[in-house]
Amino acid sequence: MAFDMNRNGVFLCFFLCSLFSMNTFGQKSIEKGFTDLQEKNFGLANEHFRSGLKKSGSIACFGLSKLFITQDYRNLDSAYVYILKADSLWTSVSEKVKVKWKSDFSFDKMAIEAQQQSVSQLIFDQIQANPTVYAWNQFIQHHAQFLSRNTAIYLRDQLAFELAKEKKTSVALKMYTDSLPESSFAQEAKHLYFDLEYAEMTNDGQLASYVRFYENCPTNTHLMEAAKEIYRLATLHHSLEEYVHFVRTYQSSPFVNEAWRNVYKIYLKEYSVEKYAAFQQEFPDYPFMQELAVDIDLFQMKLYPVISGGKYGFINTQGKLMIPAMYNEVGPFQEGLAVVSKDDKFGIIDKKNQMIVDFQFDEILEFVQNRAIVRKGEKYGVIDRLGKIIFPVVFDDISFTGSFYDTEKDEKIQLYDLNFQEVANVLEVALVPSYFQSMSKQHPEYEFIGDLDRTSNRAVVKVAGQLNYIDSTGKLMLTNSLEWFPDALSVAKYNSGFAVYRKKDKYGLIDISGKVVQKNVYESSGPFTGFWPVKDKGNWALLDVKGKVILPFEYDFIRFMPDLGYLIEREEQFGLLNSMGNMILPVSFSTIKRFEDAYYLVSIEEKFGLFLKDGREILPIQYERIQRFDAESFVLTLDGRLTYFFPETRAFISLTE
Repeated sequence: MAFDMNRNGVFLCFFLCSLFSMNTFGQKSIEKGFTDLQEKNFGLANEHFRSGLKKSGSIACFGLSKLFITQDYRNLDSAYVYILKADSLWTSVSEKVKVKWKSDFSFDKMAIEAQQQSVSQLIFDQIQANPTVYAWNQFIQHHAQFLSRNTAIYLRDQLAFELAKEKKTSVALKMYTDSLPESSFAQEAKHLYFDLEYAEMTNDGQLASYVRFYENCPTNTHLMEAAKEIYRLATLHHSLEEYVHFVRTYQSSPFVNEAWRNVYKIYLKEYSVEKYAAFQQEFPDYPFMQELAVDIDLFQMKLYPVISGGKYGFINTQGKLMIPAMYNEVGPFQEGLAVVSKDDKFGIIDKKNQMIVDFQFDEILEFVQNRAIVRKGEKYGVIDRLGKIIFPVVFDDISFTGSFYDTEKDEKIQLYDLNFQEVANVLEVALVPSYFQSMSKQHPEYEFIGDLDRTSNRAVVKVAGQLNYIDSTGKLMLTNSLEWFPDALSVAKYNSGFAVYRKKDKYGLIDISGKVVQKNVYESSGPFTGFWPVKDKGNWALLDVKGKVILPFEYDFIRFMPDLGYLIEREEQFGLLNSMGNMILPVSFSTIKRFEDAYYLVSIEEKFGLFLKDGREILPIQYERIQRFDAESFVLTLDGRLTYFFPETRAFISLTE
């Protein structure tokens, strides 16, 4: 038994010695590996660390990871593999060895984690220098503990988004949002996807394409744009047939009510009991049927603004006050609505004096095609008849050009159609050169070129300092040039075959061939326009082509006004001859202006009157202001009161007291 015990003791002693020898050998290899690493003996360091793998696996893997991040021995994938292995082997290391490694090599769990972060950072930097989505995906998958992993995710998402955008297809953006739904760029990608989807599906501009988009893409942010375009394309000609087809076909459209109102508006353009009854029978599903009975009476009622007690209201054709004088300003009723103001704010009322749009705007312009430009502060927008915002009130300026709204915002000009759809700002127009441009290019020797008179086929030119004439081809028409003089471009222009010329500072008249028909005896002249205004001895007269006096030499000035006739002045008073030489208005007025096509607006000492084109007085000279109110009437201001005058019947309407 003693023998056995001795034998066992010898074995135990041998085992312990062997174990001590093995640990010592493993530690010596590790120690040599770190020394070699420090001295940059990378080959020996590799051998020593590998020698220690079996005995001291965790720290040996740590050393190899350190080795593989050096510049001369770099292999970052290997460095990362070994640091992960070092971490996995760490749990099997005894506490006693952990203490010793900590003491001898500053190696512990924290060192492993720090090295892992360092290797991940190096790999991160390497990928960032030459990024691919695949590389970022691999990194994100295998470096879950990296402290800046979210940055890697962001960069991966950013790169993938840029690549998807480069393809410029909705399919690419859809794949992106589906594969990376949590991406920081997911919302932006979604919006871009909607933009591309809308553009791709409607790029041919056809109604069927917009309908297909509207039906198949209910979540797309361009759905309302598609609805607007469907409405526009379906009602291009604004005809009754188009609007009826729209309300029957697109009953879920957000514009169906507007279409219904247009059906009503066009169908009942000429109101009558029969038309009203026919509308009810043909459109029993009209959604605003209850309004019709009232509307048919109100739309036929004419209302006129009046002033009473410093406030504005409205009267009917009998002068009865229908809407109380309660507003600071009012506009005329247009399509059943009028703009009114209170306390410096503008709103809209109907003929029942009901507020359609509250007093919220600083300005509302007149309605045109069921739209009105509005202003809040310094910003402009557009509303419809019910006050619905059609264009947001965000523009610095808006004007209506007849077909488009011309807008300005942040110094950017943009055109929109009536439904707030952008229209190209620049229209390619093939410009035909003017006569002046053509002649200037063909004949640079001509110093000045006037307008071509089509009846005589002549235009004034200045060539070599002299006056001459050219025809439509640019050919000089006079053999002997004439004296050039100021205002020759307008005064010497041919009219009815005659033109003014000057010689030795005196004016005369020539015919189409250049032959003198009136000698140059006058000190000043206006252009020949059927009659000839001339000045002699300080006074003006009007002559015919033969020199016969139409008006004697007793006027301060005579000039031809294309829209008036011959305006004659004497002692700061004006009169008027028509183009036939007949006196229309005597020389007794302070001003004479053309007023529309049928009238002359005249004044004496800031009081106005109205005359017909034949010189007959239609309104005496007593009013402070005369303005057109509508197609049938004028509004007259006298002593702060408004009166309405109907020239066809010579009737007057004013507020009855």
